[in-house]
Amino acid sequence: AICEDDFSQFRMYIEEMRWAGIADFKEYFEQNPKEIRKCMGLITNIGFNPELVRLFGFESKSAFKRNFPFLFTQESQKTIQELFVSLADGKTSFKGELSLKSAKGKVLHIIAYVSVMQEATPALSRVLTTCYDDTSRKEAYDLLIKSEQAMADMQVRKISDATDDALF
Repeated sequence: AICEDDFSQFRMYIEEMRWAGIADFKEYFEQNPKEIRKCMGLITNIGFNPELVRLFGFESKSAFKRNFPFLFTQESQKTIQELFVSLADGKTSFKGELSLKSAKGKVLHIIAYVSVMQEATPALSRVLTTCYDDTSRKEAYDLLIKSEQAMADMQVRKISDATDDALF
């Protein structure tokens, strides 16, 4: 799934903050988490493919656009902050993991690749984001970790029971 956005208003806002004396955007966003939402509001969507609509389970592009601000979970804020810091530092590519909600409220684990188009580098006027649904792999990994923990707990109980039996 791919979308294209215009980050030029975000870029101008970052420059205004630089002129106001802010140099460390990581520290700034950590101390001012509400600024992340403000910056998200400065991004204008140019377009996206139908796969993005399907990925999140919406019936139409307009429903997706209308609900887009509500897809973000609290856990995704850290990744968005890292993206903004990366762009503020002049980087032109970024990879991050996000937890976003589908139309039905299911949490999706998304890997996002963000790239600034070369001709739009200074202004950030064309930024492509490719999204990959990593939910199945993440859920399988979480089950594996739980299973390994359960096995370790069983081993500890067996050793404890064997020790108790040997002592009595």
